[in-house]
Amino acid sequence: MEGDGISSGRESTYDGNLNVRGIVSLAQLSRDQWRRPEDLEQRQFKTLQDLVSHAYARVPFYRDLYDRCGVLPTDLRSPDDIRQFPIVTRQALQSTPQTRLIDDETEPEHCLRSRTSGSTGVPLEILFRGWDRSAMNTSFLRVYMAWGLKPWNRVATLQARPERLDTISWYQKLGLFRTRVMSSRDEPERWIEELDRWRPAMLHGYSLTLKLLAEALERMAVVDLHVPLVTSTSGVLDDDARNRLASTLGARVVDIYASDEAGSVIAWECPRCPGYHLCSDTVLTEFLVDDRPALPGEDAAVIITNLTGRTMPLIRYDQGDVARVSGEATICGRGLPLMESVRGRAGDFIMLRSGR
Repeated sequence: MEGDGISSGRESTYDGNLNVRGIVSLAQLSRDQWRRPEDLEQRQFKTLQDLVSHAYARVPFYRDLYDRCGVLPTDLRSPDDIRQFPIVTRQALQSTPQTRLIDDETEPEHCLRSRTSGSTGVPLEILFRGWDRSAMNTSFLRVYMAWGLKPWNRVATLQARPERLDTISWYQKLGLFRTRVMSSRDEPERWIEELDRWRPAMLHGYSLTLKLLAEALERMAVVDLHVPLVTSTSGVLDDDARNRLASTLGARVVDIYASDEAGSVIAWECPRCPGYHLCSDTVLTEFLVDDRPALPGEDAAVIITNLTGRTMPLIRYDQGDVARVSGEATICGRGLPLMESVRGRAGDFIMLRSGR
């Protein structure tokens, strides 16, 4: 479960139309979340059909894979038909030359690059063009704004990648969501000093980093630091750390499920609904148990399709996570469907002889 959140430092290398694309993307995502579920489903399926056709026509990896498996884009006539298409693993992508993973009209040297955090082992390098990432930051902003963050509020983020610390995102260039980036390689005491100076309305960070912060806040008996909103990604923040952050910072703690592979937020905790909203407008998320759709409450493998990435498509990619689909209806008015919870990495689970 990976995701860089509000600070995605490669953006300084994008073309001059980035500001416009970002504003349009944020406006569209903000509007789409309120659409009717059937409208979102219809749009998602049309985008999926276009993506599969594009990948077969222009990406050698998928053309060869689908030919070997005996499937064609024309076989995708209904949403359920996607299960005829093969699941793609990280290992398969890593063992394939990059020139075969990207659009055959694009040269690798013309691409931007992003590496996953590697929490499952060896990181995966993802190649993309500016338009492929238009939903990444805006999907995070949609979550923050749903939890009450205002464009004029200050933000702090704990960032693991030092090479990204000196770049700013399009919205910061416009004076929105002014952000102080702190290195997660520093000591927690320094984070606390920075938070005290910056006084942000929101703090974003990886779950393990936030856990260290929670322990330091309690150890140092910090009582005069208030951060109203804390958002966590890249792992499941345990209840103990959530409670410590809530009590020491007076914060509402929100889990965001995102990944570089998905190209955006996958799901996020809703202020009103029981569970997480799935971002069905940017990601197709499947929950599978032994290759069948999971029932509500079952631990299931998470298979994602990045609906916004055309340079290096990721179609039916095994995210390596375990989650539970929800059987609950939304009550907040959003048309985005619900997921019950993120359980963790598949590699963190052990199968007992009983099958449990």
